[in-house]
Amino acid sequence: MTAGEKFGAWARTFISPGNYVGKYLSGMFSELQDDDDFKKDTVKNFFADSATRAARGLASSSTRKFYADAVLASLLKQDPRYHRLGKGSAKRRMIYALTRVFVTQGDRCACHQFNASFLLGTAGAAVTSNLWERRERTGPFHTFRRFYQPIYFAAFGHLIAEFVGGQ
Repeated sequence: MTAGEKFGAWARTFISPGNYVGKYLSGMFSELQDDDDFKKDTVKNFFADSATRAARGLASSSTRKFYADAVLASLLKQDPRYHRLGKGSAKRRMIYALTRVFVTQGDRCACHQFNASFLLGTAGAAVTSNLWERRERTGPFHTFRRFYQPIYFAAFGHLIAEFVGGQ
């Protein structure tokens, strides 16, 4: 992929309506699970707080994808896409899918490289997210959680893509 293709893929993801709907539904789900006893629970507050959570989630995920899939992938000349193995035993394919979080392909070769663009981009976005997160959701524990959760979900997504999805 060229740098232009990487930035174009990020822009298409950013403007996708599904991205916004998914983040709002995630915000609603998180708000339903919030056990903050010091606020007045009304329908109006629920939807407002859900929208706030959605905005923070969208900002965090967009920043992570921008850093990892566009900027760092271009600078480090790495392909941010998942490439299926598609053959071999189920165990081999599962191990392959899970390790792709840490290993990726180069732009101009099918050679394996440390997936620095994804991991550094995810770490950078986790730190950057502290700028808009509420004070009680910042600090080392929350920052580390914002770092490892996308890694966990990427590994799970790779498993699905390996066994269900197409190339």
